[in-house]
Amino acid sequence: RVPATFLSPVVLEIGAFSAVSSWNLDFWERNYGEMPWFCRARSRAAADEAVATGPEAVEICARVGDYVEYARTLGSADPACSPEDAMAHFRVHMEGWPVFREALWSTFCGMWKGLAPPGVEDLTVRWVQMFADKFHCDWLETLSRYYTVSLAAPGCVSRLRRENNGAHLWVAQTEGRRLFFLFPPSDSERLYACDAQEPAGAAGDGFDAAVGVSPVDLFAAGARRFPLLRDARASCAMLEPGETLVLPGGWWWYSVALEPGVSVHHRFYNRSNFRGVAKDLQATLERVGDNTRAMVAELQEEISEDNEDWGLRVQDE
Repeated sequence: RVPATFLSPVVLEIGAFSAVSSWNLDFWERNYGEMPWFCRARSRAAADEAVATGPEAVEICARVGDYVEYARTLGSADPACSPEDAMAHFRVHMEGWPVFREALWSTFCGMWKGLAPPGVEDLTVRWVQMFADKFHCDWLETLSRYYTVSLAAPGCVSRLRRENNGAHLWVAQTEGRRLFFLFPPSDSERLYACDAQEPAGAAGDGFDAAVGVSPVDLFAAGARRFPLLRDARASCAMLEPGETLVLPGGWWWYSVALEPGVSVHHRFYNRSNFRGVAKDLQATLERVGDNTRAMVAELQEEISEDNEDWGLRVQDE
């Protein structure tokens, strides 16, 4: 069981979270192969990454079925990710696909209560419902934004980042192996952390983009340009199919897919990081004006009172 206040990453054993175990590459190709989503060489996009150049700037929109075929082809043709074939076998990652608020919506409505590893305290739904009551929106649709799916070809990497607004994260692996490099919040300076500017405008842009990012790519020669990195305290987690990684808010993570694979992601809040949830929910709104900001501040006070009314132990970040 993961304690409500957990300070270090936890890996839950194989079989602990069976609700998503059948969601492998075959499942997505067979049922949702026609669905499109973005594939990026460097994922997730940073919030203020308006213009980028070079190979890292590659972004395409592809069908899920085509991406699955691409991932399997690379798994056969270049499983070792040979540097000599880096351009011939260029990697892009289909990460952050919001399938639960689109094609899988009806399924999500019927099983959202089961989308949680056992023993993980998650109060997100309670506070999402408070938010929905105040702003007169669909709480279940808002909740669905906190769940995404990622498909990866071997060699695909995820940008070194931390979750926005102090959110916790769990990642459930349903197929393929994925290697994670994890760094505590105290290593932020050693990782040359920067806070990207949050964009104003469309809700999807603000909610889906990474704000806390690092320019360090652990597998690139350019990492030598960051001398403080050598003092960072990295830990590693090899996620096998059926395992779930639970990461505390504020922790930095970077990953590389070792095999064609699928991951299910969920950002969440509980008693230890509740202070960030109101700002996080603000990103789901289409426009943010003075009145909206006042209502969000009021919501934050209500969540704090709700936390105290429940007798929950507050841990300041």
